[in-house]
Amino acid sequence: MRLPERPAKITDLDLMARLLAYAEGRESWLSDRTLGEHEKNACRQLHANLTSFVERCLHPLMDRVTAREMEAFTMHDHGHGLKVAHIMWHIIDPIRRNSLTPGEIALLVISAHLHDLGMGLSKEEREARLRPESDLWDRLDGDGAYAAALARLANIATQTTAGNSRAAEAAYQVQQAQEALLCIDCRERHATRERYEEILQSLQEMHRLGPATIPDPKAALSFDGDSYQEKLIEICVSHNEDVQTLLERDPRNIDQWRFPTDYPIGCCNADTRFVATTLRLADILDFDRERTPPVLFYYILPKSGDPSGNTSIREWSKHLAISNWEIENSKLVFRGRSPTALIHHTIVEFCKTIENEILNSRSVFNDQYWPYTIMPNVECLIEATGYRYVPYRFTLDEERIYELLMGKGIYNHPLAALRELIQNSVDACLFRDALTKIYDDSITLSNNDRIIIEYRDNSANDLPNILSVIDSGIGMDRIVIENYFLKVGRSYYNPAISLPYDRDSVLRISIFGRSPSLA
Repeated sequence: MRLPERPAKITDLDLMARLLAYAEGRESWLSDRTLGEHEKNACRQLHANLTSFVERCLHPLMDRVTAREMEAFTMHDHGHGLKVAHIMWHIIDPIRRNSLTPGEIALLVISAHLHDLGMGLSKEEREARLRPESDLWDRLDGDGAYAAALARLANIATQTTAGNSRAAEAAYQVQQAQEALLCIDCRERHATRERYEEILQSLQEMHRLGPATIPDPKAALSFDGDSYQEKLIEICVSHNEDVQTLLERDPRNIDQWRFPTDYPIGCCNADTRFVATTLRLADILDFDRERTPPVLFYYILPKSGDPSGNTSIREWSKHLAISNWEIENSKLVFRGRSPTALIHHTIVEFCKTIENEILNSRSVFNDQYWPYTIMPNVECLIEATGYRYVPYRFTLDEERIYELLMGKGIYNHPLAALRELIQNSVDACLFRDALTKIYDDSITLSNNDRIIIEYRDNSANDLPNILSVIDSGIGMDRIVIENYFLKVGRSYYNPAISLPYDRDSVLRISIFGRSPSLA
């Protein structure tokens, strides 16, 4: 199935058409009865509120995302919001479409437009983020190198001698550096609760100053007198998190799900886990040349830009290379042409990312009904223009590597391996003790049960014997495991590297395997 052309107006979205059908009593989300007058009136008011809020508030703000300092982003304007909402409808299974509640439709439509809105900055916000007291510098410039370099360039740029090309070049470099920092800053901040609350509070203030022209966000984000703003923010935040967060408990109330499947909104319920999953899938599937209009691609990006060294150019190029895509019975098919092998490879890798996103999303539903028309099978049909694409890559013989790392090639005595494990535990405990002293010097340290060595003989069960070295040291969080433990040759203890430390989480790590002398 080839998706129809994206609607130009919010009222032309199929999701909004479904809501209008409820308002007019032509359809019902209830399987056992038609809608009453109160329910139809509530849907009619919701339809009007969504239309006004999106067209008069969200669309103008979205159109500033790729303006000025955010010009390196692929399109996140109002067209992206409409396209995501459009894709949402077409990837939802027709049976599930018929049971979409007004609350679900509202969450889908608004999240499609709000989730990336934090990337856009007003002139005042841009200036505030670049001020010396902004936390941008703490997060992106811990040692002050960027700030110092920018200060030197700014000093050169103020030299206004006629014909001073060095000053002009310095001014240009300052502007480019500021844009790069703001892009990184927005990427990291745009999907945070604080940023969404900041945007909605700003809109609320605009409404206070101009109630005749700016709709009331509180009224717009309500159905049948019931606000869904808090859950909307949670859904938008989750689109930039790991998919497994959709199965988390609510951190503010562990007796409840963070994304309940029967969240009450007025006279209906909403499956917020389904809504959050739909946003993730539709967002990643907005992958074609509509995200990169050719005139903007050639006008904005550097003419001499090399895709191999410029992330923005690679992102714009990969979207520009996709002509169309469609949903087939068992797969998604992306078609297009690419001018270089690098862009071709970028497209192939992104198709794998889409495939993994669908696969991971299926795990959220386990063996339950999969409410979508798409499957985790993505095919990439790209015409190579002037090159031949052959995806060669290096691989390792894992068994041979394990033999080299765990055998006599490294350890000249069988017990040396055990000594190394114990030394790792000692280092972890010493590191934790040092951090404990930094955070709270009043804590009395104890060596009781700090390091435990266990050996389990499983030969009677025809299973591998297990040698465990268990410690209560610093442990490893996900960042350390992914960026150091699983990276051959990288060391966490490199003094040039600084990672965030969660002092409240301590993992007890066991290392299992066959001991050369005991197995």
